[in-house]
Amino acid sequence: MDEFDYDADDRPKGEDTSYRPICALAIVALGFALLSLTAWLTMVMWCVALFAVVLAIVSLRRITRSDPPMLGRKVALLALFISLVCTVGPITDVYTNRFLVRSEAQTFAKYWFDMQLNRNVKVAQLLVVPPMMAPSSPDEARYDSKQDMAARMREYYRNRPEVRALTALSGKAQVRYYDTESQSRADGNDYISQVYAVTYDKKGTKTTFFVRLDMERAVPADNPVGLWRITKLKGGIRPLALGGRGDEA
Repeated sequence: MDEFDYDADDRPKGEDTSYRPICALAIVALGFALLSLTAWLTMVMWCVALFAVVLAIVSLRRITRSDPPMLGRKVALLALFISLVCTVGPITDVYTNRFLVRSEAQTFAKYWFDMQLNRNVKVAQLLVVPPMMAPSSPDEARYDSKQDMAARMREYYRNRPEVRALTALSGKAQVRYYDTESQSRADGNDYISQVYAVTYDKKGTKTTFFVRLDMERAVPADNPVGLWRITKLKGGIRPLALGGRGDEA
């Protein structure tokens, strides 16, 4: 006796022979989701990840509402998972990196202020990129030695008004981070402009002035550790948050 009973069409009774089509949109969503993995390399592809999220959601709704339900639910769920990771992950990575760079810049700036307020001017000067100083005369250009140039740069640095003010306020001022006005990254280097508030007691009255530090973190080719330095400093400025223009000389 046969194991199955057959009907008039010679088909096993109880077998579901209904046709269930595959949701093509789910496959397309998976393709875009896999393509969106490149969003970790360039933020331009972030829009592809977002588009894959939309396709995956639409395909899931289409599968659920179809009668009989179409195949491809697992494919759509996989596409949704991959695209969501590629949508949120790169953005989180970028903002985490920006936060870490700002924190490093604040630590570096605090060290410079500490050196300056403790009158350790020699160390503080080493953290600042010296300006390009042209000779005052052709004869000076001919005979000026490296020692003379270094002495001129030290004199220039010490005579800057913000440097003289901080040196004079040794042990009397409190420095607080105020704002980050700009931050960018180019050629593997980080550039950031931050403003710090210097508060001191002036004849019984709390007085505050602001110092803007333009800083750069350069990563040498032979050293993976970035080196911070101050490329420009300016005191007595008005921060952008308080209506300043940011173009003080």
